[in-house]
Amino acid sequence: RTPVQADNKKLLEVQCFGNFEVFADGKPMKFKRSKEMELLAYLISLKGASANRNEICLNIFEESVSPDTAATNFRQIFASLKKDLARQGFEDVIIHDSKNAYSVDVALIHCDYYDYITGKTTAGNTYQGEFMNQYSWAEQYIYSLENI
Repeated sequence: RTPVQADNKKLLEVQCFGNFEVFADGKPMKFKRSKEMELLAYLISLKGASANRNEICLNIFEESVSPDTAATNFRQIFASLKKDLARQGFEDVIIHDSKNAYSVDVALIHCDYYDYITGKTTAGNTYQGEFMNQYSWAEQYIYSLENI
């Protein structure tokens, strides 16, 4: 028997070391709102584990808005992120289940962070002490990355 061939789905290219960046077909993706990119970054940092809306809001909005405003903003940002990803052919990257949990399908993402933590390091994805620099919540990951 021959091994089953993986279908040739294109992968969303993600850079987590340094500043967080997302690429579709080798070009930087454009997002309508900066919080969309941050939402995607947060979900990618969870490596496929899910988070509920409240947990996500606490991290990406911190205490800059009220919980009600954060929930409203989250719904708008999530819908906009889904549209932006779908426009590039990546509508399946984000998973939203019936229990109101959100995650990413790691099989559809090629990411320096994922390569690094699984030992698939190359010159382009080695950790240099910087992880998603633009997000304060990402600082918590640096300690664990330095101890791999």
